[in-house]
Amino acid sequence: MLGAEGEIVAYVFATRDPGTGGPLSWGGRVAPAFHGLGIGGALVRWAEDLAIERAPVEGVFGLRTAISNLDTPARELLTASGYQHVRNGWDMGADLIGDESAGDPPDGVVVRRFTDADAYTWWQVHEAAFAGHWGMEPTPYGSFAAEWFDDEHWDPSRVYLAELDGIVVGESAWVANGDGGYVATVGVVERARGRGIGFALVRTAVADIASRGLRDVELSVDTGNETGAIALYERAGLEVRREIHIFERVLR
Repeated sequence: MLGAEGEIVAYVFATRDPGTGGPLSWGGRVAPAFHGLGIGGALVRWAEDLAIERAPVEGVFGLRTAISNLDTPARELLTASGYQHVRNGWDMGADLIGDESAGDPPDGVVVRRFTDADAYTWWQVHEAAFAGHWGMEPTPYGSFAAEWFDDEHWDPSRVYLAELDGIVVGESAWVANGDGGYVATVGVVERARGRGIGFALVRTAVADIASRGLRDVELSVDTGNETGAIALYERAGLEVRREIHIFERVLR
């Protein structure tokens, strides 16, 4: 969104894959100098109008957005617009010194890099690992492949799989995030949890990020996660940096 002088005063984005059946995820920001002019309200209405526009083809679905827990004006705007605060998340991270070690994996476990032959297996393990987690919708293979393999920045060397007795039971992947790395996914199937596999995957990703000269690592976690992920990340040396509040609205 441009101001009278052609400067950027706000931005807004939205994404939804009809194949998953999930909500429209959107977000936006208004430059501080332009707060209080009703621009935030315009962004909220833009997201709602987009959902209404797409409903005849995709069916009725909800809207989801996330804000900083410190952003009181955004909270008030969303609440007044019919949104409800439904969940909290943390962005966790750590500074890297460059010689981080992945350590040894648990007995019987091998952590290895992804190969092209692993594409379908990675999707299967990812889906199984996150089944039942809050906010997670089943993702068709085509959608998963488009998100990862068709992305212009796709780098298979940043993906790791964990095998237990020769069977893939865990996965992790990171992406570039400015001058650092962002661990986009870490998952272990239920039957293989409690063996230290998730910790090994996180430490492998962190060590890989550091080995490439990057000096920061971050990931996001649902504070209501019941798999022990938060304790695992803390043990891996990550600390809470930001708290995020998630809001949803159901359109009828």
